[in-house]
Amino acid sequence: DGKRVGAFEGWPLVPTCDGTLCLLSKESTTVVDGTSVFGERLKDLLSRLGCRMLNTHLVQKREAVEGYVWKASLKGVLGALKAANAGEMERLCERIGALTVEDKREMRAFLLQRRWLNTEQCDEQDAALVLALPIHEKCGGPEGAQALGSGEKAEEGAGFGAAAGCRLAAPGVAPSLLSLEYLRVASEGEWEAYKYLGVAVSKLSSVYVDSVFPRLQSLPAGVCEEAMLVMMGQLPQLCREDSRFWDRLSHVEFVRTAKGKLARPWELYDPSVAELHDLLEGGELYPSEAFLR
Repeated sequence: DGKRVGAFEGWPLVPTCDGTLCLLSKESTTVVDGTSVFGERLKDLLSRLGCRMLNTHLVQKREAVEGYVWKASLKGVLGALKAANAGEMERLCERIGALTVEDKREMRAFLLQRRWLNTEQCDEQDAALVLALPIHEKCGGPEGAQALGSGEKAEEGAGFGAAAGCRLAAPGVAPSLLSLEYLRVASEGEWEAYKYLGVAVSKLSSVYVDSVFPRLQSLPAGVCEEAMLVMMGQLPQLCREDSRFWDRLSHVEFVRTAKGKLARPWELYDPSVAELHDLLEGGELYPSEAFLR
């Protein structure tokens, strides 16, 4: 059957779900056999990017068109997208960039599935292409800091782009505290997928030193305070990772005072010592209630 079908290569014989016939071609097919596999949103957004879904009701033997349509896989979707945009990455990225936030997340969710994380389903070239698509969300910016604890603002502040040059933060830091070079991940599965694709991972101690500490003064008071309380619970791990972390921390103004300012721990006094209250008045000399629990 395959040989007989091959005799008609170049003819418009491949039926699609939108009622059109696509050319029977191994080189430039945009048709994916994903009608019964993909969700409606994924099928719709792929269609808007130039891909077509095989109409399996009009194909008696699917093995007859094997090689002339793409499989419903990571490699298949990437192949169809490239063919639909004549192999022009700039054009493809421009079209993906115009998709809605929900569509970009839908595409990313499909491409970062655990089942593709092997060399047979995703080789180095595939990984590079996935990371080059503008479907990856980045942390950082004032919007991110203000959005901590506010779902709506976090959505509005999300920025999409290619993942080139970005890093993964080790688990343990809220995404809203991270700077622009870090990717925002939606789940542990996404984190593992990015790691497999080759995105570098920063240790937890490096994330605090390079990304969080320099931004403490610009964070909202409640966000900063909560972040530092979390960090204090992670101190054993942080000091194991970085033997100089404790020394670095002693020079950081990270403790919120009763007056709302930030101070270094050694600059403050213990408010439980009653004798100090007669000598040292003013909330700027004592930690806030949160640091006394």
